[in-house]
Amino acid sequence: MEQSDDAFDLITLICALVIFTPIMVFVMVPFLNGHVGGFDVQIDKTARVTNAEIIPVHRQLKANDVVLMLAVADRYGPDPNKIRLSVNGSIEIKIDEDFFVNKAEKVIEAKTAMPVNENVKLQLFSDQLGMRFWDVQPE
Repeated sequence: MEQSDDAFDLITLICALVIFTPIMVFVMVPFLNGHVGGFDVQIDKTARVTNAEIIPVHRQLKANDVVLMLAVADRYGPDPNKIRLSVNGSIEIKIDEDFFVNKAEKVIEAKTAMPVNENVKLQLFSDQLGMRFWDVQPE
C-alpha cells in the first residue's frame, strides 16, 4: 500500500510541475528581461514616469483655482469656514448655510472680485482660538 501511495505522490508532483512550470516561466520572462520594476521604468506609454510622480513639484496657485475651491465646497469641510479675498479690496465669504443656499451668486461674486488667471498666494491665519480664515492675496 505504501508503494502505491508513493507512486501517487510522485505522479501528483509531476503533474503539478507540468502545469505550473509554463506559468512560472511566462510570469518570470518580464522580470528576466528587465521590463518590470524600479522607479525609472515607465510602465504605460501614456503614464507619467514614476520617478517624476514621487518628487514634489511646486504648483503655482491661480485665481481660478480659488474659485474652483469655492465651487466644490461642501457642508462637511474642515475649519476655518471663511475665505478672505484680498486681491481687489477685501471680501469675506463665510462658508455656512447662507453660502450653500446662494452658492452660485457667491462664486460669481468671488470670480468678479479677483483678476482672471492671476497668480495668488493662499495663507491660513490662526490665533489662540484656532484657525480663523484663509486669505487669498495677489503674488
